[in-house]
This record gives sequence, C-alpha cells and structure tokens, in this order.
Amino acid sequence: MYQSSIISKIFLSFIALFSGKILQLTVKFILSLFVAKVLGPSQYGFWSMIELINKYSPLLMYGVANGVKRELPFWQGRNDKRKQQLTESSGYIGIAISTIIFATLSVIAFIYFDNELTKYAVSATFLSGGISQVYLYIYSLSLAKKKFSTASKLMVFEAILIVVITIMGVFIFGIYGLLIGNIIVPLVICSYYFKRNPIQNRLIFDRNIFFRIIKVGLPLLFVGMGYVFLFTVNRLIIPYYLPLEYVGYFSFSMLVVTLFSPIVASIGEILYTYMNEHVGHFNRVDNMDHLSIFPSLAISALLPCVLLPMIVVFPGLIEIYFPQYLNASTSIQIGLIIVAATVGGGVNILTSFMKQNLMLIFISYSIIINIILCNYFLKNGMGVDGAAIALLIASIVY
Repeated sequence: MYQSSIISKIFLSFIALFSGKILQLTVKFILSLFVAKVLGPSQYGFWSMIELINKYSPLLMYGVANGVKRELPFWQGRNDKRKQQLTESSGYIGIAISTIIFATLSVIAFIYFDNELTKYAVSATFLSGGISQVYLYIYSLSLAKKKFSTASKLMVFEAILIVVITIMGVFIFGIYGLLIGNIIVPLVICSYYFKRNPIQNRLIFDRNIFFRIIKVGLPLLFVGMGYVFLFTVNRLIIPYYLPLEYVGYFSFSMLVVTLFSPIVASIGEILYTYMNEHVGHFNRVDNMDHLSIFPSLAISALLPCVLLPMIVVFPGLIEIYFPQYLNASTSIQIGLIIVAATVGGGVNILTSFMKQNLMLIFISYSIIINIILCNYFLKNGMGVDGAAIALLIASIVY
C-alpha cells in the first residue's frame, strides 16, 4: 500500500513537472536554432565559447543548490523543522556570497578586456550567471519541498519571457540582445518569485549545516555537470585543428542532446526528492531502489522510438532551413544516437545518490577517453563528425 501510494505520487509529480519542462526546453531549443541562424556559424561559435562561463557558473556555487536539494528532503523525512529552516537559510546566505563573487568577476572582466564585443559578452555572461544561480536555487528549493507545480510554473514563466524578451532582443540587436535577455529573464523570474514567496524567517547562518551542505553537494554538482565537462573538451579541442566556425557546427549539432537529456532528468529529480525523504524517515534506501527501475526502463524504450526516426528527418530539415550548417548534418544524427544510447542512464545517475563518488570516477574515465579520441579523430581529418563520435563513445562509458 505504501509503495503504491509513493508510485502514484511520483507519477503525478512527474506530470506536473514535465508539462513545464517540455515547454521550457522547446522554447530554449527554438531560441538556440533562431540564434544559430541569425548569428551564423562563426559568431555562433564565439557565443558557444562564451556560453561556457554559464555552463561552469554552478561551480562558483560550490554545490549549495545540490546539497540543499538532498538535505532538505532528508530533514523533512525526519520531521526536523529546525534543521529544515537552517538548511534553507544557510543555503540562501551561500547563494548571496556566490552572487557577489559573480558581480565582482563581471566588473573585472569589463575592465580587463579591450575588445568591445568580448568585454560586454564576458561581463554580461558573468552577471547573468550570478542571477541565474539564484533562479537555480529557488528552483531546487521547489523540488526539495515537493512543490513540483511551482517548479513547473517557474519554467513556464521563463519560456514566456524568453519568447518576449530574448528572441525579440536577438532579432533587433543580434548577440547584444542575447546578452541583455540572459540578464533580464532570470532577474524578472527571481523578482516575481520573491514577491509571491517572501522569505518568512530571519536568515540564520549555521556553519555546521553549511559545511554539511557543501560536503554533500559538491560531489553531486560534479556528477550533474558530467556532460558539461564532456562537451567542453570538444569545444576547446576543435579550434586547435579547425576554424572557430566548426565550434559553431558542433554546438549546433549537439542542441538535440541539450533538448532531450533534461526531459529524462526530470524523472530523476522527482525520484531524488522522494528517495532522500525516505532515507531521512527510515534511515535506509533498500525498498526505494526498485522505484527507479520502471520509469528508467519505460523511457529507455519509448524515447529512442521517437528519436530514431529523427535521424532520417533532421538532415533534410537542415538542408532546407539551415543551409549554412550543412556541415553539421551527420553530427546531428550522432547527437540523436547519443541521447538514444544513454537515455536510461540519465535517470539512474540522479537516483544513485549514495554512489556519487563512484560516479565521479566514471566521469573522469569518460573525459580522458573523450580527449584522446577527439584529438585522434580530428588529427585524422574526421572533422566535426569525429568530435561527435568521440563524444558518443565517451557518453556510453559515462
């Protein structure tokens, strides 16, 4: 009866979260296609390199959001209100410190760089990175408190703002409009959230709780950023062998991975919350493990059925709508195979929260394999397709 109730809650939570997630990802995917078409391969390649700042910005949060997402359900399971309040409060203070670091880096970048585009791009990206981490934290809090409908509404709101602000900005101002939109969108979302959900209690910093959050969260952060590390390898190695526009081809082809992978991860985010609460309440994880098996198998079977036909369709769409990215046609197909081949692991990585140190070892192996193969394939003239194949092999290991 207990297990049946949990499965029912997980299913309803997934429906609530998935509705917002699919809209958010679809809009972001369309935005990425639009940006790629407007900017062209060369400027899109430049943007892809600058965007690495955003990809790595969670490192300056030192795992606070990840730790709170695990610790808060744990204390909810133990019904310890005091520890819940201290965890959330210490997390807010940690995020405030992180945001100040981002703002400082933004000012330094503005002073340091001479090239106008680089100056504004790096400075604005650091600033948007800091604001985005606040958004990520309130999103993580919503998941940790099992407010999946709230998390879904945040994603829907983000999707609407992207359409209204970012796409319009890119259309009018090009890459500068993209930079402005990346600052305004998370800023508006955070302002809206705190207006609707003001912080009720006085923020209290508990050193022991805070270091516990970091101790738990930092390994989880590295595990969650596994694909970021893998993608970075290829983006940094490609310019060594090929012009910068080929980074644009590669980044464009991998958009399919960034579209579908988070859909899979949304199931993991829900399971993760319930499993942590379960561990806090019962002090064991034994009879929750099997709950991850069914959704994992279901997605592993269904999503590839959707993806594989796209392998045939996508090259034709590229030829019609994005002729400047024809060099990326084959690597797009490889990107779809990456998602289809690794979709089952996308659920299990997030739910294997007791084995994050083991996951870090697998990530290290994958990065080493990717570096070796990417260099080898590019050196032998395989181009962007070689980089995509290297990523595919490394992803399967991961």
